[in-house]
Formats: sequence, C-alpha cells, structure tokens
Amino acid sequence: MTTLGKILVFLVFLGALAVGGLMVFVAKTTPNWEVAVKERDEYIEVLKANAVAEAESRKKWLQEFESMKRQLDTAVIAAKGTEIKLKRDSEDKNQEAIDARTAAAKSDVNHKLAQAEASRLQQELLFLQGVVVEREKTILAMQEDVVKAKNDAQAAKNAAETMSARLVALLEQIREKEGEIARLSKKGPTGGVVQTVRDSNYSNPPPVKVQGVIEEVDKADKKLVKISVGSDAGIRKDQTLEVFRMTPKAEYLGRLLIVDADFRYAIGRLMPQPGVQGAVTLLPGDEVAGKLR
Repeated sequence: MTTLGKILVFLVFLGALAVGGLMVFVAKTTPNWEVAVKERDEYIEVLKANAVAEAESRKKWLQEFESMKRQLDTAVIAAKGTEIKLKRDSEDKNQEAIDARTAAAKSDVNHKLAQAEASRLQQELLFLQGVVVEREKTILAMQEDVVKAKNDAQAAKNAAETMSARLVALLEQIREKEGEIARLSKKGPTGGVVQTVRDSNYSNPPPVKVQGVIEEVDKADKKLVKISVGSDAGIRKDQTLEVFRMTPKAEYLGRLLIVDADFRYAIGRLMPQPGVQGAVTLLPGDEVAGKLR
C-alpha cells in the first residue's frame, strides 16, 4: 500500500473514532440508550461498510493507478525508442540531403560542362559546315575546270588534226613544186649555177627525232635564227629542219639550214621554199622539227 492509501485509511479511522465519540456522547446524553445504541451500531455498521467500500474503491483506484503507471512507463519507453528512431531517421535524412546537395552541385557542374561542350561542338559543326561548303565550291570549280580542260583538249586535238592535215597537204605541194626549183637558181659570171643559200630542194634532216622552238631572231638578218636544240639532241651543221607555227592557226613556214651547232643550241637560216607565198616572218616560239608528220 502506498503512502496516500495509508493516509486515507488513517483519516477514515479518525473519522470513525470521531463518530464513535459522538455516538458515545449522544448515548450518554440520550435517555433511550437502547435505541441510541442500536442506532449507533447501525450507523457504525454503515460507516464500516462505507469505510470498506471506500477502502476497496481506493484499492481498485490504486491498482488502476499502478496499471496506468506501468502503461505510462511503457509509453515513455516506446516514446524514447521512437525519439531515438526519429533522431536516427533525421540524421539519415540530413545525410541524404547533404548527399543530394552534393550530387546536385556535381550535376550542375556536369551540366555546365555539357553546355560548354555542346557549344564547342556547335561551333565546330558550323566550322565544318563552312569547310564542306568551301569544298563543294572547290569541287564544282574543279569540275568546271575539268570540263573546260576536256573541251580545250578536244579543241587542241581538233586543231592538231587540222594542222597535221594541212602540213601533209603543204608537204605534198612542196613535193609537187620540187620540179620548179631550177628556176630559183641563177647564172654566175662564169656561167656556173650559184645557189642563194642552197638549193631549195636540199633536204638533210637529222637521223634522230628532233623537236624544238625558235628562241631568237637576228635583228639584222630576219632569216637567221637561234633554236632551242643543239648537238646534244643530234643536230649537226648542214642538216635541215622544218619550221611551222601552231597558233593562231596551223601554218608551214619553210625549211631551216643549220649553219652552226653548239651543244645546247643551233643557228639556222631560212631557205626559200616552193609553195610558200609572200615574205615569211619568223618569230620566237615557232616550232622546228626534223620531219613533218
């Protein structure tokens, strides 16, 4: 029994004593002692019953109080466990929040890096697109150049074929006119035949294939020229070369007599040729060859 129960029992006991003393006083002062005693006994029985009932009620209340205290202690323990669990959960949540902020910061950095890389790739793409456009322009220009070169080559081929045909015709005319060479000679004082340079029908081409150009024309004697091939190409003195011009049109100009041959160049003089009308003017760039084909 707790201290509070003991105090209540003691108070009940004091009350009972007071009631008993009062009953004794009443009994002494009341002339009907038997009735008074009976009433006192009944009253005491009632008080006893009330005291017992009160004691039982207190006992029941104390039991309920103990049960509630145990329940409260259990609830406190459970609350402490819950508090510890909540504290741990809070710490875990805080750590998760820190991890989430760290991950967000890393993600932001990665996002910025990705944006910078995307910008760089976009600039590189624009540059490559410009390069592709320039290459396409270059390819188109090269294709146009190829078409032009093909056209020029075809034109040159046609011109060469035309020139070849013309040269063949001119050569045939030269052969037909060889019979007229005699009239180009003149009598000397002694009655012998004197050649102006050499007989017009004189032909002594090099035994090897020779092809070159006129490099210079003598200022005083326009029939005397310097050509780009010499003894290293098989040229010898007294040999002859045919002279022709390709531009602006294919044209046969005559025959050169080699009067001097050096290692890298030779000097030739233009011989009069039948079938060549008018004065012939030789120019640097005119072509020479051993034979016409």
